[in-house]
Amino acid sequence: LVSLRFPSRDTLAMTGAAALLLAALTVTILRVTTLDSVAGVRLGAHDWVMSDFKSTAYYPAKDFAAGYNPYDSAGYLARHGTADAFGLSPPANLLVNRPLASLPIEDAMELEFGITVLLSGLLAAASLRLSGVMVTGPRVLTIWALILLSRPGQWNLLQGQMTLPVALGAYAAIALPPRLSILAGAALSVALLKPTFGVPL
Repeated sequence: LVSLRFPSRDTLAMTGAAALLLAALTVTILRVTTLDSVAGVRLGAHDWVMSDFKSTAYYPAKDFAAGYNPYDSAGYLARHGTADAFGLSPPANLLVNRPLASLPIEDAMELEFGITVLLSGLLAAASLRLSGVMVTGPRVLTIWALILLSRPGQWNLLQGQMTLPVALGAYAAIALPPRLSILAGAALSVALLKPTFGVPL
């Protein structure tokens, strides 16, 4: 007699969640390459991809390294022609983004994209942990995929916003126990990279 062995429920759940995550990444990448529209709905993002990253991270840090004042809006816009000026971000942003600014812009955008994808996974795991739900592979992968497919997740990823490290810093500052107060303080300093998160916290 031939004994048939079927995949376990855990294996099927992990495979399905991984497939969903892969689909989410594929849709996201297609939005900046070849997927302009579906059924008349405009999906293409290549016109504004990484616009926030350029305006608030890459070019300000590059200016700072070169001895320019990125807070001088007129000079900044004249040098780079970005959609927005640097604005009222704290000077710590210039130091944090300095390593990325040392790379060519295309390489820096690809690295930022990869970092944001990975931090989305960390956010999925942190959300489960903070909700008191057991952290398992299928759950993390599924929530990770849903984050990337959601409108806020897409905007965050494709515009290169620095929301995820700041949000994770805020979560850590709140959730870490008192015995880890130094680590919680470091997490708070990360949250302060975006004053709208850090100041209320």
